[in-house]
Amino acid sequence: MNGTWLVEFRHTRGAIWDYVIPSGEATTVEAARAAATARHDETLRRYGHPNAWRNITLTNVQFRPEICCRERAAAWIALREAGALYPGGGWRSLSTSDSTGQWEVRDAAWRMELRHLHLKLRATTIGHGRTIQGILHGLAGTPQGWDLAPYTNGDGHINWGALLGDIRKAATTEIWHTPYGVLWTEIS
Repeated sequence: MNGTWLVEFRHTRGAIWDYVIPSGEATTVEAARAAATARHDETLRRYGHPNAWRNITLTNVQFRPEICCRERAAAWIALREAGALYPGGGWRSLSTSDSTGQWEVRDAAWRMELRHLHLKLRATTIGHGRTIQGILHGLAGTPQGWDLAPYTNGDGHINWGALLGDIRKAATTEIWHTPYGVLWTEIS
């Protein structure tokens, strides 16, 4: 995936730290969070006085792709789910065997399964954009929208980490980070 991860930390008194993690260094949200946390810990270590920095939370992780296209994002996910791509991206060669030593067959049945996955993703898409934050803002006031008010502090800042955590806990949707943007789909 080509692009960058933008990771934000906030202190309760208003201080903000932003970190940019290249996609080559982190291919998942978790990896970007871990890389930014390591950088942030180093930053705080340089400041000294660790007790002064206890009220800091990671509030936002965004992937910014180089290319943003809803149809390409759905197709990329379908290819990955059908086994044509490695989880971190990159094509799996047909000239190699799988872990059991069996050669992979991509016949008409495999292509039909791929088409089914692609159509399912298209049908269950809630939103697409460069970031999940942009998608959620764009869906405000619609039936698919998520109420942002409980996650907004007095200064108008949204705690995206808490909001996305609650979306994951609900387990009714899936957020896909692709080289072509973020696709938010219903789980069916």
